[in-house]
Amino acid sequence: MMKIDKMKHLVFYIIFLSMFCGCNTENTKSGYKVYDIQKVQHADAGSFDSGDLHYIALEFNERCPIGYMDKIVLTDKYIFVKSDISLYRFSLEGKFLNNIGQYGESPSDVQGIFDFAIDEKQEIAFLWDMMGGKIAMYSFDNEFQHSIPYEGLVRNIEYNSNRIFLTFMNLGNELFKLQVMKTDGEVLYRSSNDIQYEFQDMFALPSVKNMHLLSKEKMLVRQNFNDTIYTYDQHQNNLSIRYVFDFGNSKLPYRLLSSYELFNKEYENYAYLSDVSETNDYIYVDYVFHGKNKKVIIDKSNDQILTVQDPIGGITVKNGFHFFWPKWVSTEYLIDYIPADYIIRYKDKIKNEKLSELVELLDEESNPILILSKK
Repeated sequence: MMKIDKMKHLVFYIIFLSMFCGCNTENTKSGYKVYDIQKVQHADAGSFDSGDLHYIALEFNERCPIGYMDKIVLTDKYIFVKSDISLYRFSLEGKFLNNIGQYGESPSDVQGIFDFAIDEKQEIAFLWDMMGGKIAMYSFDNEFQHSIPYEGLVRNIEYNSNRIFLTFMNLGNELFKLQVMKTDGEVLYRSSNDIQYEFQDMFALPSVKNMHLLSKEKMLVRQNFNDTIYTYDQHQNNLSIRYVFDFGNSKLPYRLLSSYELFNKEYENYAYLSDVSETNDYIYVDYVFHGKNKKVIIDKSNDQILTVQDPIGGITVKNGFHFFWPKWVSTEYLIDYIPADYIIRYKDKIKNEKLSELVELLDEESNPILILSKK
């Protein structure tokens, strides 16, 4: 795996800001932290620049046309990208290798890939096929292995140390918030869903991650519209509260989730989480507050809640025209991407020499460019 220095500029910037900030968290008697998300320190990113980002241009051809990226998994050897209902495998240099998943209605086929997970050691891809009601397992070379029948509204699937992790859409009637099982389907753990409401409409929920690895034995777990973040401990085989985000009187009432019409009418009066990513040093939080998308960084060393805002709406590291914000987390890296048409539009503002060279090879139909930052 390529070596990339840590985001030194970001660390310095956050430490500098923290000197002027008060504490925005409290510890409960239960041992977890509660972050008051409304007590945020604002700062202007200005021309804040970083030279420690690494860029990878993904090859484009008729077999791998990538639009919106639903999920990226980065391993020591490969890059896996899910776009729409297709899964693509690339080399670390961005060369397209193959598609994974054979479409059809036979037992060895899938009808669509709604999420996926990777077993890097055994070189197996776990494909969540909601329409087919199964988790299908394929080799990295796209050879079908076997499948596990499964019915349910699964939001995300992850894999770690011979275990499959499932989280659910939280549409009001799911029994569980997390299920852990072996690759043969044997259930090892279930955590009951304590958010229940009368479900009426199918929400068009965004494709965000509800899980990612924190360490070899711990997984960060969250639910849509839930302000509580959990930790699954694989050694202890249990789920516990990690921390809670306090939106005060703006907390979204679950009654709004019973109807899309009702939600769309009143959501601008409230706040809810969109996404959470965590490293050893920081927590990156996406949320909606009174109808506006917000992002904050929590410095875990002192619990400061910081935000850096710009006209585009991004945060943290600016490289000429793009503010880096982690959309996915791998073992070693934070991952973002830039659409080709966007980067071409702003190519005159690019400061990074490597990125400038990549842009000259692009046209508006090209695949996006990945951005990696060492955790």
